[in-house]
Amino acid sequence: MKHFDSEHWQRYVRNEELSAAQRDEMEWHLQHCEACLEHYMSQVEASMDDLPMMETGEAEFADQLIRRTMRTRRSLFRSSLLHYGIAAAATLILVVSGVFQGLTQEVNAKMLNSPRQPDQTSISDQLMNHTLSWLDKIKKEDDNGGFFP
Repeated sequence: MKHFDSEHWQRYVRNEELSAAQRDEMEWHLQHCEACLEHYMSQVEASMDDLPMMETGEAEFADQLIRRTMRTRRSLFRSSLLHYGIAAAATLILVVSGVFQGLTQEVNAKMLNSPRQPDQTSISDQLMNHTLSWLDKIKKEDDNGGFFP
């Protein structure tokens, strides 16, 4: 890493005879080197008297700009209240238009046209039978000495 001496930093602070590439290199170097950052800060402090002073109007403008940017405003589109309102309106439109009523009529018609056959067991009964057989198997293994020696 190439370090810059105080003379380079003085020219950088005073904005004297530096190419754009050299300026970019020095700015990158400032971000990565503490020693050069200290050289730069000492040059800035040394040349404070030579640098132009901010006028009161400019200082006030800068303060106002900082206050304006620090203020956080939530966008209307990011508001949860707006999202809930849109969801409620969409639900209300679907209910009023009869979409849910038509859907339930279709389901009821299909259930009436294809009744469940008596020998067909429900899913909950099948699940219960599998669980009971599994528990019986575990109990049987436990009575015979268990799964673990």
